[in-house]
Amino acid sequence: MVSERAGRLALVEPGGEITHLGGVPEVHAHGQGGLLDLALHPDYGDGENDWIYFTWSKPDSGRTATALSRARLAETSLTDVETLFEQSRYSSPGRHYGSRLAWRPDGTLLMSIGDRGQSPERAQASDDHAGSVLRLTATGQAPTDNPFIDDNALDELFTLGNRNIQGLIVDAQGEAWATEHGPLGGDELNYLMAGENYGWPEVSQERTTPRVPPSASARCPACASPCTSSRALRAIRPDPGQRGHLPRLGAPSAGRRPAQRTTAASGDRERTGHRQ
Repeated sequence: MVSERAGRLALVEPGGEITHLGGVPEVHAHGQGGLLDLALHPDYGDGENDWIYFTWSKPDSGRTATALSRARLAETSLTDVETLFEQSRYSSPGRHYGSRLAWRPDGTLLMSIGDRGQSPERAQASDDHAGSVLRLTATGQAPTDNPFIDDNALDELFTLGNRNIQGLIVDAQGEAWATEHGPLGGDELNYLMAGENYGWPEVSQERTTPRVPPSASARCPACASPCTSSRALRAIRPDPGQRGHLPRLGAPSAGRRPAQRTTAASGDRERTGHRQ
C-alpha cells in the first residue's frame, strides 16, 4: 500500500498491478501537504485490529492541520473511516506537517507534527501540537502515563522542540529515533525520550545569523544536549524488528541523545544545503 501526496492511496499487487482505493478523505495537497504516512495496527490480520492508520493535511476554511485517521480495507475501498486526532491549531497551508507514524511495543503510537513553517516558536509552546512528537493510544487518545499529563500542557505531547520530523522509527529494542531537516544545515538525528525538549528554534546548528550552537545554551537550558556527528545515523542499521521509516538526510550534522548513552565522536560535521 502506497500513499500519494496528491491524495490517492494505491494498493500494489505482487505482480505490479495497481488499484487506487476509494474512500480516502479529501486532503489539501499543497506544498508539502497531502496524504502523508501509513502504518498498520501491530495486530493487523487478527480480524479485530485490521486497521490502517494514516496522516494527512486536513483542510478547514482555507487553513490546514495535520490529522490522524484510521480505516479498514474492503476490496477496492476504505471503509469505517474515522478521524482519531487533529492538531489543536489550524494554520496557513503548505509547509511542515511532519508527519511520520511508528508503533511502540506498549501498543501506543508515535506521531510527528512539524512546526508548520511560518512561526517556528510554536515548537516551544506546550499548548500547541506544532513542532512535536505525540504519543497516542490506538483510538487517538492521550495515554494516562504521557510525560506532560499533569502539567499545564497538551496531554498528547511526548517531546517538544522538533522542527519537522520526517523520519521516525521504533527499533527492535523499543527505542525511538527521529531525523529532521534543519533550515540551512543543522539536520538532526535524535534519540527520543519522553518529556524532552529538542531545542528548535532556540537551539540549532543552522548556518544563519545568529548561529546558536546546540549545546547547553542559556537560551534553552532545559533542551537536550547533542552529539555532533553524521556517523550516528550510519550506526543505526536496518532491523526487521523496527517499526516506522528513518530515511537518511542529506548530511545530518547534529543529534541529541541522553547523557547516559554512548555518543558518537564530535567534529564529524558535513555541510548541507537549504532545507524547507
